[in-house]
Amino acid sequence: MKNIFRIVGLLLAFALQHTAQAQLLSPVKWTTSVEQSKPGEATLLMTARVEKDWHIYSQHTPDGGPLPMLFTFEPDKNYELVGKVEEPKPHKYFDETFGVDILSFEGEVVMRQKIKLKGDNFKIHGSVNGQVCKEVCINFDTTLTFTIGKSNSSEAVKENKLDTSTIVSPVVIPDSVTQVKADTTPQKDRKSTRLNSSHR
Repeated sequence: MKNIFRIVGLLLAFALQHTAQAQLLSPVKWTTSVEQSKPGEATLLMTARVEKDWHIYSQHTPDGGPLPMLFTFEPDKNYELVGKVEEPKPHKYFDETFGVDILSFEGEVVMRQKIKLKGDNFKIHGSVNGQVCKEVCINFDTTLTFTIGKSNSSEAVKENKLDTSTIVSPVVIPDSVTQVKADTTPQKDRKSTRLNSSHR
């Protein structure tokens, strides 16, 4: 019995250590800005700066692969999305673990979303979520804010939430302890952007 308590204690300490490390980590940081070259149109820019040796996954990651990136924008009468979020050409390679081609980004990456303007001097709110990975993968859910109008400017993202409950890291557990397998099933059929057309 003492051995079981000892093993459980070690596992709890291991989990707490990784949670504490994840809380200190912010391997990807986002900033937003707006390009407006002509009246009635604008482009929302989402810039990700990914730390060295880390990477994030494309919105177009195939089914069966890791968690793809997903952008959402809150509906507002002052604007309308034009198409979907555009991304640069990703790094592509075949992953034997997933059995599919992986599409990923490293370093600085700029994503673009074109919009049609129906108002002026307002803010657009949205979010981006996905996974940032190295030896471990950490889920992120980051709030994005864009200022439209005379005060157009770059602004740092105020919120960057890391999901420390989903950290994948190898660990050896003795046979005497029941193992609970983490749910790493990839999300499928996700759209890159969502906008409720009833608000257009």
